[in-house]
Amino acid sequence: AKSERERALLAQIKQLEGQLAKEKHKKKEAAKAVAPSETRKRLVVCTQWLPYQVERTASGELRVLPSPARYVAGYATIKRLDVQWVGVLYNVTLSAEEQPVARRLLEPFSCFPVFIEEEQLHFAEEIAAEVLWPLFHYIPLSMLDADIDMVHKRWEGYTALNTRFRDTVLELAPLHTDLVWVHDYYLMLLPQMLREARPKMRIGWFLHTPFPSAEIYHTLPHRKTILRGVLGANLIGFQIYDYVRHFMTACASVLGTDVNVESTYILDAQQRTAVTVDAFPVGIDCAHFQSLLATRELKDKVIELQRRFDGKKIVLGIDRMDYIKGIPHKLLAIDKFLSAHPTWAGKIQLVQIATPIMRGDTARYVKLRNKVHKLVGQINGRFSTLAHAPIHYLDQPISPCDVAALCFLADVMMITSLREGMNANAFEYVACQQRNRGVLILSEFAGSAQTLGSGAILVNPFNTDAMALALYEALHMPEADREERHHNMNEYVQRFTLQYWSDDFSTELMTQEDAEGPQA
Repeated sequence: AKSERERALLAQIKQLEGQLAKEKHKKKEAAKAVAPSETRKRLVVCTQWLPYQVERTASGELRVLPSPARYVAGYATIKRLDVQWVGVLYNVTLSAEEQPVARRLLEPFSCFPVFIEEEQLHFAEEIAAEVLWPLFHYIPLSMLDADIDMVHKRWEGYTALNTRFRDTVLELAPLHTDLVWVHDYYLMLLPQMLREARPKMRIGWFLHTPFPSAEIYHTLPHRKTILRGVLGANLIGFQIYDYVRHFMTACASVLGTDVNVESTYILDAQQRTAVTVDAFPVGIDCAHFQSLLATRELKDKVIELQRRFDGKKIVLGIDRMDYIKGIPHKLLAIDKFLSAHPTWAGKIQLVQIATPIMRGDTARYVKLRNKVHKLVGQINGRFSTLAHAPIHYLDQPISPCDVAALCFLADVMMITSLREGMNANAFEYVACQQRNRGVLILSEFAGSAQTLGSGAILVNPFNTDAMALALYEALHMPEADREERHHNMNEYVQRFTLQYWSDDFSTELMTQEDAEGPQA
């Protein structure tokens, strides 16, 4: 009898969930439809760096340059909203007299710069790059170094950056019907700051990196303040459901009885609000790569690369020079593979692009780069001939055309991230592999493993033996298997694009109820 009651209850729950899903779909469809007479809403996008840059010419005048940021194209198709950008200008310091000039130059591009003292910005970047970034990628604060002291000394700068973003957004005189979409770990205090100033505003916050398990998050100083800052949003988004679960658990354990964690939302007893938490996996701009593949420039580059690599099997790696990317682990796997199969030394070409990071040459990154250079030299020294070296390594960025040409040609792509929010390169490789049906070897610790797992060979990057075996499997995979795997991945990549992601998140944000804030 008990089991029958349980089955009946489960059936009722399933029915209710179905009804809620239908209602949610109706609300999203209604949000997409804008009546001609309706006042257009604004979507204010807050990112650390503006998508346009300002630079000085040789004569000292200021001019505007577009940014290479790939995510900007995702917002171009949101036709029902007027998109405005708020962020810091990258790599330029302007005097008080130049700041109004920069504002006027950027306004036609719907960009509104955040100005902050250089020292405060530096302190905020240290908190973000040396504390939050490592921690969110499962690298805890050191027990030996004075990380904690640095956090407390620099925290003022992090708070100041979020405060300046708040002030800049409020200067735009947003209506309560406007939407604000806050991005990433630089701006985790901003949602609550905006909520206090505009209680009814719809605010979203999205994290592009992983969110760590609660045990790791607990080591963070100001852990409660940061969670409280994020919970000022109506909608909180992550790349995959694992990160949603980690965030929910962290809220329950850090904030305790102040919140009640449900399946897809958090009830905040202190603020008397319900905050929706969900996964919104980021995609890529597939149309950009399709148009790039059709250009004469790319076709010429493909011919050039084919001559350069002369029929060898190309294994491709495109990564930032970042310790989360697992470049040394990839190189060790190549070494293991060539040691086990020395006849492949003259038939394989690893093309490894290691793009320098924006954060500068901290000791951690200098040490990593030196290690990578040493491994490349050792492997090439062991397996090279006068005519060929198995690793072609570049310590510099390459053009989008070169990226697309390499993705088009490569027989295998190896992504060996030790921990990563998503990894767009995996999607780009799939989008460009419209002819060869190459094989993707993908770390199980990249968020994209959960979306491309049906087609990629998933590996543990800490297991070099397993990665060497995966490379052997990829190089010997039958054409029918490659075709099936590519079909599964390409179907996902073409459907869940960058444009789909931005439209889905902004639509979901539009359906959130007005937040009333604390009530008497």
